[in-house]
Amino acid sequence: MRMASCLWKISKNVHFVRFYGVPSLAHFTPFLSDPGYEEQSSDSGNECNPSYYTKSSDFSESPKLRPSEVLEILRNLRNEPFSALSFFYQLQVDGFQHDVQCYIAIIKILCHRNGVLNKELDSLFIDIVHLEEHDLCFKMPELLEAMANEVISGGSSSLILAFSSLVKSLVSVGLFDKAFDTLCDIKRQGVTPCLFSCNYLIRKLADHGETDLAVAVYRNMKDLGLNPNTFTFAILVNAYTRDGNFEKIWELFLEMEKDGAPNIDAYTYNLIIRGLARQKRMPQAEIVFLGMLKRGLEVNYPPLIHGYCQSGNIKKAITACIDMENNGKQADCVILTDILQCLCMNDMPKEAILQFSKFKAERNVVDKVAYNVAMDAFCKMGQLDEALKLFWEMRSEKLIPDVVHCTTLINGCCLHGKIENAKNLFVEMKGKGVQPDDIVYDVVAGGIAQLGHLDEVFSILDEMKSQGLTPSPLTHNKIIEGLFSAGQVGEAENYFKNVYPKSIDNYASMINGYCTSGRATVGHDHFNYVLNRCDSKAGRLVSKCGFKLMSSLCSEGKNARAIELFKTLLHFSNETDMITYGKLIHALCCAGDMTRARWVFDQIIGKGLSPNVILYTMLMHGYLQANSPGKSIDLLTEMKASGIYPDTIAYTVLLDGLSKTTRQKDGLISELLNDMKEMKIKPDLDLYTVLIDHHCKCGNISDAVSLFTQMVEGGLISPDVFAYTALMSGYCNEGDLAKADELLKEMMSKGIQPDKRTLLLFDSKSS
Repeated sequence: MRMASCLWKISKNVHFVRFYGVPSLAHFTPFLSDPGYEEQSSDSGNECNPSYYTKSSDFSESPKLRPSEVLEILRNLRNEPFSALSFFYQLQVDGFQHDVQCYIAIIKILCHRNGVLNKELDSLFIDIVHLEEHDLCFKMPELLEAMANEVISGGSSSLILAFSSLVKSLVSVGLFDKAFDTLCDIKRQGVTPCLFSCNYLIRKLADHGETDLAVAVYRNMKDLGLNPNTFTFAILVNAYTRDGNFEKIWELFLEMEKDGAPNIDAYTYNLIIRGLARQKRMPQAEIVFLGMLKRGLEVNYPPLIHGYCQSGNIKKAITACIDMENNGKQADCVILTDILQCLCMNDMPKEAILQFSKFKAERNVVDKVAYNVAMDAFCKMGQLDEALKLFWEMRSEKLIPDVVHCTTLINGCCLHGKIENAKNLFVEMKGKGVQPDDIVYDVVAGGIAQLGHLDEVFSILDEMKSQGLTPSPLTHNKIIEGLFSAGQVGEAENYFKNVYPKSIDNYASMINGYCTSGRATVGHDHFNYVLNRCDSKAGRLVSKCGFKLMSSLCSEGKNARAIELFKTLLHFSNETDMITYGKLIHALCCAGDMTRARWVFDQIIGKGLSPNVILYTMLMHGYLQANSPGKSIDLLTEMKASGIYPDTIAYTVLLDGLSKTTRQKDGLISELLNDMKEMKIKPDLDLYTVLIDHHCKCGNISDAVSLFTQMVEGGLISPDVFAYTALMSGYCNEGDLAKADELLKEMMSKGIQPDKRTLLLFDSKSS
């Protein structure tokens, strides 16, 4: 009764501060001040005497309460959390040091509202963190132990919320290590930490770029008695994606699958697909996709389609798009743009236009980006008028063309040599109020350079600078490439001399220009010059011009230089260009240098690359041309052993070469034919012609006629002049000129004209 009276009198003289954010101590009303206060005698116990708080309504000092009295007041204020908190902080301002039990009391009051006072609880723990070093009479582990005892004893299960708030507060002030140690301490006290607080720590670590530490916390979750949930995995996937560490994304997926991933939702799986697709890891993305279908989860198709398009796999992209629509989801303009760009990337602009027209007819809604890709497709096909129609059509659809669309049209004109049209469009664009950007200026300058008008190029550069734009390395590249395409090699060299500073890309443009102008050796000299002075940037130089340079050296018959460059490419580049490697092998084979050709082939394998059937076929053909049929057969065996199987072209090359180079050809040819049957390889026109010619030269005219008849009656292959001539040659060798003449008339009746070899054949026999 005396305590109730005491509290009633206190409340009459004190205006408690109600607050909702982090407490600001300067806002607290002075609490329980009485300058005449004298310490109570020991027999007063824990009771409050109201007389101590009523001597003045203008309180300037707080009475010297015992911790037990403070604790009792807090307990009686348990249903008035804001009053309790105001009282708690005012005592702290007046120099009172709250002990562990006082903190437990105020924490229990704040937790009692089941999350309503989370902000106040977080603020309290942040204060504890800041005060721990100097102004607390206890250490954090003591508080943790007291909190744990309350929970374990059943005194307050709501204190579980306090543990999460403590960890969150430590994280919010950047004490990540201490937050993790606190999670471990909570577990050691016999309380399982909250999954939310663990995820919060992982997310904040990831946000601060500490992905490795975030993963370390994830790895310790089971020791803490926690199982990762969908949010845990989503946080890690986002972190790995941000870091570009897509191998780790795949490893994480495998872990999820191994553990059964019972709580993983579609969102997390779709995040994984997006991350893998972004780096064109489509085989792995497909596995995740199939896993989602197996679990009956809803698939987000756009990232998958985007990944296929970025990888150039238009067939799978369209298939995925059809699947999506069959599942009731319509393709939007973003997906359409991906499909169109992929078609153009695969040199299929006509198909891109068809898809664009179909989409527009069905949906009647196409955005500016899709229009731009369609315009670019028309430009690639040289149909500039159609591209211009789309440009004006956009306006009728209330889509205002911007500088990007203008750039596409101007670039299309430049690509097809219509430089004057490009210049007119550029002038018109500016007249319509569309401000050119640096890309437009680059395109226009490069286009004018194609005319060789260097003075006009400099005028464009001056105009560009007057607009506050600075010519970039790309600007100079466009001009250099334009001058080379105009045959102005000297002008390109003079312009390049005046470029400062010169970038690696500028050197690469010069080297590529020398290649296109038939001066690969000069380009190679420039390449070596740059390589010797900018070794640290060698990789970029190689990727920009190395493979084109090697191809040009091969075309110009500079095989020794090509070999030298090949060694450089192997050392500095991780890229693979089997077409260029094939050109080098082909050039060496044509030169009869089979030793070096085989060396190049072995180096490709030594780098961990897998030569394709084309490279094997080239090398086999080279051995046959060099009259080394045994080595070609050995190479065939080696190819099969490596898991690469010969195709129709490979067998055609082998059969043709063997029929001309070896006396023991019949046995080898029979073996090859048997191989083809086992592998179910059907002959094409070239292979039929080789086999017919082989039988004719061996005097097996009946077998030759049988093959010819089989080819014609099959209906799938129509013989050409070479097939007819091969069989006619067989008849002539047999002395059956009548049948040869009959075959000639049949050939001509089908509109196939005889070539020089056919005419020579009949001339030699008639004479």
